[in-house]
Amino acid sequence: MNYRLGAFGFLSSDELARKGTPNAGLLDQQLALQWIQQYIHLFGGNNRKVTIFGESAGAGSVMLHDIAYGGTLGTSLFRNPITASPYLAFQYGYKDRQPSQAYYAFASAAGCDVRGAYLHNGSKPIFDCLQAADSATRMNDNVDVSQSERPSKALADGKVNGLNHLAGSNAFEGASWVQPGAINTVDDLVDFLRVTFPNFSNNDIAKILL
Repeated sequence: MNYRLGAFGFLSSDELARKGTPNAGLLDQQLALQWIQQYIHLFGGNNRKVTIFGESAGAGSVMLHDIAYGGTLGTSLFRNPITASPYLAFQYGYKDRQPSQAYYAFASAAGCDVRGAYLHNGSKPIFDCLQAADSATRMNDNVDVSQSERPSKALADGKVNGLNHLAGSNAFEGASWVQPGAINTVDDLVDFLRVTFPNFSNNDIAKILL
């Protein structure tokens, strides 16, 4: 089953959470799992023994389904999740600075006025403007954002779905992500940390550099 990507599937902000549906891409995947539960018996399958597998970004999706709804789904959609070299972008809160700035940037590129966010100056809501924009415009201005809850905390708290989780990594899986010459100096590293972790203080960065 195809699922929505980028802004169509994972755009996030406080306004979108209030007026729309965050993580639509994951909900598309969940619909496929629900379909399997309902119809797999017609293909000789057993809906009590469903295994889901993903590699790289697909493994990231598997992990997110593993912690969906605080682990309260149990084995209702799948029994065994398998992840190979899971890729997960940095996980921010759905209305943190990074996803919010991406939301505003996407809206601005789509021709929406973002200066009056949340109607402080009586302007049209950004969400309504995005709904009115044509699909071609939104596709061209597509950006990646985040999902709502941090997986690290959910995993640490043991709030997971499924029964058995098999995880592994492929050899040299991350080599293509490491560009030669990307970080050669301390200043390069500091710049990377500031962009990647915008809430880090100078003291936080200093501790990393020790």
